[in-house]
Amino acid sequence: MNKILATLLFFGLLGFSFFGVALIAQAITPSLSIQNSGGGDSVQVNVSGDAYANVVLYYQSYNYGSQSRSIGTTGPSGHLSTSLSSSFLGVNTGSSVYVVVNGQTSPSVIWPGSSNCFGNNCSGGTITLSQTGINLGINQSRTVSISGGSQPYSLYPSLLGVFQASIGGNTLTIWGQSSGSGSVQICSSGVNAGGSGCATIYVTVDGFNNNASIYLSPSNLNLNVGSNATISISGGNFGYSGNYYISSNSNQNIASTSINGSTINVYGQNSGTTSITVCQSNGGQCTSATITVNSGGFNNYVPTAVTFSQSSLNINSGESRVISIYGGSSSSYNLAYNSNPNALQATVSGSTLSITGRFGVAGVIVVCSTSDSCGAVTVLVNGNNNNNFPPNSGNWTFCVVENQTCYFSGSRQVRYGANNSYFYRTFTGSVFCSNGVFGDPIFGVFKKCEISY
Repeated sequence: MNKILATLLFFGLLGFSFFGVALIAQAITPSLSIQNSGGGDSVQVNVSGDAYANVVLYYQSYNYGSQSRSIGTTGPSGHLSTSLSSSFLGVNTGSSVYVVVNGQTSPSVIWPGSSNCFGNNCSGGTITLSQTGINLGINQSRTVSISGGSQPYSLYPSLLGVFQASIGGNTLTIWGQSSGSGSVQICSSGVNAGGSGCATIYVTVDGFNNNASIYLSPSNLNLNVGSNATISISGGNFGYSGNYYISSNSNQNIASTSINGSTINVYGQNSGTTSITVCQSNGGQCTSATITVNSGGFNNYVPTAVTFSQSSLNINSGESRVISIYGGSSSSYNLAYNSNPNALQATVSGSTLSITGRFGVAGVIVVCSTSDSCGAVTVLVNGNNNNNFPPNSGNWTFCVVENQTCYFSGSRQVRYGANNSYFYRTFTGSVFCSNGVFGDPIFGVFKKCEISY
């Protein structure tokens, strides 16, 4: 009997040992908490996760966008407690932050404002916003001016995921992320959310690029009595391509007008001047054109519309295209409008237009000649990879994980990221693999560096 009990006890302890090893080997999801500590902009950061593991903080900087920084190592119990300065990090107060411990990502929390005063019974002066309510589309941005109070300002969004907000100096920038609505409190330095030194802006995001400008080419038209001419329409809400209409004609006895798609047909009836207003259905903007009808003897030159070798592009994130520009009243062109400069990079050089897609978005680029003649290119960027140029055909070899230095001989192309989302750059000898060097190609994911041979 004693032998049987001893045997059972041996195998029980052996099984428990294997089970315990499995538990130890499995990385746990870390937790993160942040609160003000003492005075000024000091905050206390508390992390729980795997023992003896490096802790990397991911945050939004008001100077450099998405950033990451190692803030220490957990102890034998898996805990780390440290004090950090908001101004030293340049972190946006009120923005979402998280940590990565041993390859595991914590839930996001809000970075608090400064604690120069207690509760809500303090005031840093009255803050005024240039707008108290905005509507924007997904992947569209708006800027709002902040005045009064004292800097640096803090922001406190009511929710995450619908929009992203950041403050740079006295400018608040808001990006639409998904359909929904919420609000952001902007507070003076040292004032907590809800204090008397705060102002609120209400934000609504829908699935379309709302309130995009409409352009008419030409916007000043001259023609003779009894003659016909056309005006081209471009721009407006990308989600509702077309749907233009004439909302008013100040004097229909001077010129009659009708719309066919994106073209306004004009007929001169009597000498004089009239003004027409053109709008787009579904909440689009309006714009106007002046039409002058001459009694006869000559017909003033009507500028031709600007055209392109491609008027519609479908590209991938990180991809660039160069298209040719034609028409207009001269060979000199300028970039008049970009519906989403954060997602689309566009430049005009001579008679060529260069467009690079930074991340998945739909947008409109308008180019005009120097004599008031314009044309538009619609752009659809696929994906959200934000690659700055495509990989070459070489083999990629793992070098180091995020926040470590990758060493190599000579000049090498290095890519930084994860899950098929990478930034690519060329270095000689070595590179420190971090968001600060490459940017953040995939937010919230632990990344690595690979070398191409």
